[in-house]
Amino acid sequence: MAIGRVSAAVDAAREAVAHADAMPDSDPNAAFQCLRTRAVHANAVHAAGRLAEAADLFADAERRQKAQGSKYPPELPSAQGAEYCDLLLSRGDAADVKRRAASAVKLAQHNNLLLDIALDTVSLGRAALALSPSPRLRGEGRGEGQTQDKPVPGSAPHPASAPHSVSAPLPSPLPVKNGERGSFENGARGPVEFGERGHLAEAAAYLDAAVDGLHGAGQSWLTPGGYLARAALHRVTGAHLLAKQDLNDAADIADRSGMRLFQCDIALERARLALSLSPSLRGEGQGEGQPQVGLVPGSAHHPVPARHPVPAPHPVPAPLPVSAPHLSPLPVKNGERGQSDDPIATAIGCVDTAAAIIADTGYHRRVPDLALVRSGIALAHGNAAAAQPHLAEAKRWIDDGWGCHVAEYDALIAQLSPPASLPSPGDAPSPPSPSPAAKTMWQRIFGG
Repeated sequence: MAIGRVSAAVDAAREAVAHADAMPDSDPNAAFQCLRTRAVHANAVHAAGRLAEAADLFADAERRQKAQGSKYPPELPSAQGAEYCDLLLSRGDAADVKRRAASAVKLAQHNNLLLDIALDTVSLGRAALALSPSPRLRGEGRGEGQTQDKPVPGSAPHPASAPHSVSAPLPSPLPVKNGERGSFENGARGPVEFGERGHLAEAAAYLDAAVDGLHGAGQSWLTPGGYLARAALHRVTGAHLLAKQDLNDAADIADRSGMRLFQCDIALERARLALSLSPSLRGEGQGEGQPQVGLVPGSAHHPVPARHPVPAPHPVPAPLPVSAPHLSPLPVKNGERGQSDDPIATAIGCVDTAAAIIADTGYHRRVPDLALVRSGIALAHGNAAAAQPHLAEAKRWIDDGWGCHVAEYDALIAQLSPPASLPSPGDAPSPPSPSPAAKTMWQRIFGG
């Protein structure tokens, strides 16, 4: 599946389930193969974008595991457990992922399973990032134009954050050659001493250990997932150079190995990173290096609403096409398509790359990511009308259970929400009162 044959992976996994079910009960491996093949099938179906079906398959696999009694742990372990956590993060169930991964990593440490430790630590880091409350990410409570200090592992807790206790031991980072742990923008990056920290510092500590652990386990084909998770953390904390470095490291492995699904993920994260550098999407009062509003795939801070309306189209000036000729992507090496000095040109090039991979591979899980990034590009152009159909597409996926996209969707909707004096379209519930930044954006786009 990693090379991009999602449909073939789904078919092969379904066939594997049928073969496992045909095994005689007398075979001691029959029960294990029945649950394992269902977990593999679930992961492939998840990649294809069929969330509910994948969730049912994972739940079936876990019920079969529990039926084995004390022979197996009650929840899916190892790679299957990490893949189930990936699906739960797609649904926005970050708290459940944190609980599961905290339990799984203890078992993996007890048995000295290096790969399992690393995979579970990736899940812990992603869950911590998803659980970061939105005020922290918006930089609220700071003065006009004031920048936010980057949460550096080992540094003092953020003064605005409430302390959080760590529910799972942090796996000890494995030794890494050639000083790979040493590229923080402040020039220093020491060992992590983990205590009571906010979610972002917790995520940083886990993801540093996870990347080191994946290298130490010798499973380079899984390492891009760790780099991608850490790049997302660096993006939301404003550490843009670190994010770019992690994405380049992930691309070196994915491009060399032809792992097209990772290539798609890298392109989308590069697009989000470029948009986070766009002045038109920073919001009022955000200085260089400050976290960007809500662009946190996987966030579970907001519940998925029963109905989350997209504003109806309003009259706007003649739109500037999102794929304007003067913003055509620049060809560059190592998959850094569109990496130019213009962040919007970079985002467009990366989106084109991701869209082509999705169309060619059937990696439909990333369709809502594509829609959200395209809406961000349209807003960066000042073209609200072009953003709205992409937001409508993302809303359909959110309504189908993809809760990981709620925070990013909300942040983009906040830039479209009309002032409270304007009536809401149709019978949709009124949107929340917009912030001053959202009102300014609305007035700049639509006038008045």
